[in-house]
Amino acid sequence: MQSIYKLEIMLTMIGIFAIAMSLLPPPSLTGYVTGLNTTFYMQQLDLTIDSSNSYTLTTTNGTLHLSSFMLSGEVFGNGRVEILLDNGKGQQYLIYENVLRQKEFKTRNLITGISAGITGKAVSGAAENEYTPNESGTDASEAKENTEKVGTFLAITPKKLLHYEFTPLNEGDEILTGEFYSECAETCEIPRFMFDSDSYELIFRLGAGTSLKIDELKYTLYE
Repeated sequence: MQSIYKLEIMLTMIGIFAIAMSLLPPPSLTGYVTGLNTTFYMQQLDLTIDSSNSYTLTTTNGTLHLSSFMLSGEVFGNGRVEILLDNGKGQQYLIYENVLRQKEFKTRNLITGISAGITGKAVSGAAENEYTPNESGTDASEAKENTEKVGTFLAITPKKLLHYEFTPLNEGDEILTGEFYSECAETCEIPRFMFDSDSYELIFRLGAGTSLKIDELKYTLYE
């Protein structure tokens, strides 16, 4: 009888915990969680995309060993958007898509809802090391200390128009519009040596009647 009573208490506690987790609000912060000593290289952009196409991403300062890559901007219209980074080795990494997938929603809330406070603390600490290179790719205040890092100013040039057909959404999936910040779906933590070139390709896939504005790119490098 006592064993049954203990089992009932345990099941009740598990049920209360499950309900509490399901009521957590959606995460208000997304992005890259990193050590406090990581330097974020940031560039302001004014890039408008109104059809599917690709851009070449280059640096004139030798090999760029990316360890993360993030984009911020805004989606206009009600169509689909996907942004990918191609490493030139036949592999593409998703940076952002404007789809909230129903099957991932509860899992996302459970994991990121719990860790949002920790994530915010880590990112705000790293933000002290952010800077934007000037036209020559250097920052006078950082030039002596980070000589090898500050010369990695990126150039973005149009490459080619693309034709892409999206697969249908699953029932319950939701298309998102509006602004997005420091998105890096598969590029928050890039495996070493996957991006170790002086040129990459940014791929933009847009649905009909949709346009996209990119305001900022941010990245980190392997030492």
